[in-house]
Amino acid sequence: MAVHGDAKGVVFPSAIAPHQIVIVPIPAAAGTADPMAMAQGIATRLRQGGRRVHVDATDARPGAKYYLWELRGAPLRLEIGRREAEQGTVSATDRLGRKSTFPLEHVEAEVDRRLADFDRTLTEQATERFRASFAYADTLAELAGSIQIRVVRWCGGEPCGRKIEEAIDGSVLGIPEGPLPLEPRAPGPCIACASTGDGAWALASRPL
Repeated sequence: MAVHGDAKGVVFPSAIAPHQIVIVPIPAAAGTADPMAMAQGIATRLRQGGRRVHVDATDARPGAKYYLWELRGAPLRLEIGRREAEQGTVSATDRLGRKSTFPLEHVEAEVDRRLADFDRTLTEQATERFRASFAYADTLAELAGSIQIRVVRWCGGEPCGRKIEEAIDGSVLGIPEGPLPLEPRAPGPCIACASTGDGAWALASRPL
């Protein structure tokens, strides 16, 4: 939740969402097609495939329902009003705000496709944010005020480690054991003493 949340609330990947799909029927005038009956029918079809579906049949206004399910992080919201009921279509909005419409007859395949695309986009966005949280620093001056995890060349000496920590007003986090989420760079001198001895890339950061 800490990775995917935004100003509107939590954002659940579909695999862990309590409700993967929330259906919001929008009341229609008497004598017209019944959105509630259509919503319940869609829910039954989707549940048969093992999908976690909730029909919001409360008396709240549609806008209030949209706000609630955005706050709760539902990956996909289906909206069924008079137009959808009459035309045999489904209006969909995912938690990222992307809207679309598709035929009712293809609801299972269309829902699965949108959930898969939603999850893929979440992963891509999280990966990009993770990569953006790292940056190389070639001088001690570059560390001042940094809000990123800085990747620095360090000789391993304690005095140089203290200089790095003073410059970033934080801590040397250690030497990464695996590849960095940055383009590789050639070895260079220690950022603090310019030694070209047995140094290594190290991570330094201010307290989060």
